[in-house]
Amino acid sequence: MSQTLNPTSGKFRPATDDDKLRALSLLSALPSQTSYSQAEFDVRKAAYMIALEGVSAWGLESATTAILRGSLEHRFMPSPSELASEIRRIEDEERERVYRAAYRRHVFNQPIPEPEPPQTPEQREASEKAWLVLQASRRKQLWPRQPVSEQRMKEIKREIQAMADARGGRPQRPPPEGIKA
Repeated sequence: MSQTLNPTSGKFRPATDDDKLRALSLLSALPSQTSYSQAEFDVRKAAYMIALEGVSAWGLESATTAILRGSLEHRFMPSPSELASEIRRIEDEERERVYRAAYRRHVFNQPIPEPEPPQTPEQREASEKAWLVLQASRRKQLWPRQPVSEQRMKEIKREIQAMADARGGRPQRPPPEGIKA
């Protein structure tokens, strides 16, 4: 059973206007920094409704409870932006918790591969030899030179000397411009 964050069901169902008004009436129990006339109260109520647009009912209820328990740095009625920020913080923490749980289920529900049976001494020796052969082939790819015997080295030197003598002992390339040979 996978948990999804469907915005229309469960915790992340959008808050209705009734949910918002209920939360505001609970928060009105907190002291206000100023007193408002009825016109100012209606404007303030409209500002709260705009700030709470799109929040979840669960997030609104959780933030209201947290604020009433003192989660803000002050004990007054929160401003519309403070309330919306607290709701977003709580919703983000819950989303993170759900995503982490889903990730752990995905990672830890993977089948664990069977361990390889222990090797016999003969198998271990064969695998070590195969490893050495592999390493040797890699070295040959990186350094393709083959060791040259001393006799072959003398033959190569004689061939080079014979080619130089055939050209009159001159270098193979002409000298750079401006330099006389």
